[in-house]
Amino acid sequence: KLVTGVQTCALPISASVDALTYGEPYSSVPATFTLVRGSRTYGPWPVTVKLKGRYGSFRPLFSKSGFKIKFPNPEQRIAGIAKLTLNNNVQDGSFLRQALAYELFRAMGVPASRTSFATVTVNGQEQGIYSNIETLDDVSLAKRFGALGTQHLDRKSTRLNSSH
Repeated sequence: KLVTGVQTCALPISASVDALTYGEPYSSVPATFTLVRGSRTYGPWPVTVKLKGRYGSFRPLFSKSGFKIKFPNPEQRIAGIAKLTLNNNVQDGSFLRQALAYELFRAMGVPASRTSFATVTVNGQEQGIYSNIETLDDVSLAKRFGALGTQHLDRKSTRLNSSH
């Protein structure tokens, strides 16, 4: 299913608010992650968080920022996901384009990130509805490509790595 309900995600980052607000907004800072999906609660778990987005989608902290979240402890992950993206959807008023595109890719047999929706709070302040996107990384790619994993990718460019 594309969406089975809206999840609730809490990100207390109070100890690092100044770093994200007044310092380098793309630096990773410690935070705590809790996600509620139906009757199940994941966390609270220690994570690192950084703001995401550039020219069109970047928003400062507490202005519906997008977030990249890393789960450093393999025992504290949802479905084994090591990285998660909370997309603020400020460039998509329907909130559906990204989720529908990924669903279409999967229906055609093309590996694509898993998606859902979440209401996000930061330090107790509700930020709104976000797309909850599985970030493609070594963990998620290994699930899709098995032993090949990420050997076929060259991270420094979009070209295929010719050594594999």
